[in-house]
Amino acid sequence: MTKATYHGHDQVGAQMTKDILTRMKFPNDVVDVVSDVVKNHMKIKDMNKCKRQSSLRRFFGKKHIDLIVQIADADNKGCEHDKPEGRFDVWELVEKVHAQFDVILPAPIITGEDLIAAGEKPGPAFRDALFHTHNQQLNGCDDKDKLLRSALGFVKQYGKK
Repeated sequence: MTKATYHGHDQVGAQMTKDILTRMKFPNDVVDVVSDVVKNHMKIKDMNKCKRQSSLRRFFGKKHIDLIVQIADADNKGCEHDKPEGRFDVWELVEKVHAQFDVILPAPIITGEDLIAAGEKPGPAFRDALFHTHNQQLNGCDDKDKLLRSALGFVKQYGKK
């Protein structure tokens, strides 16, 4: 039996999904969730080898992780493997990770809306600033004013090139 492989199908599929759903005039939140699920469904098998707790917590803390897991499981079952050890049990991995990290990620305290309300214009530095402040939050900082000052400082430093 020949093995069909399409490396990168997750990234290509995510862009196709985004284009098709946008063209079909689906709401932006649906387009974002579905394309993110397609984009991330192959990352599940890499989580088995991941050593960083923050990466595992961030990945398995996604709001739509249940959809990502279902698509990853379907993709895995649909693959033709020459050897049974080529397959992995998606649900077993998820249970293992959830047993190891029983904490679900909290919602970010600082959002893009907070930055806009503070007078900043959306731009490329927003995503990085929000990621940075969410990491600060995961490391124990829950002071909204401090996190907002940090995010605004990040945007000011890295957003103006």
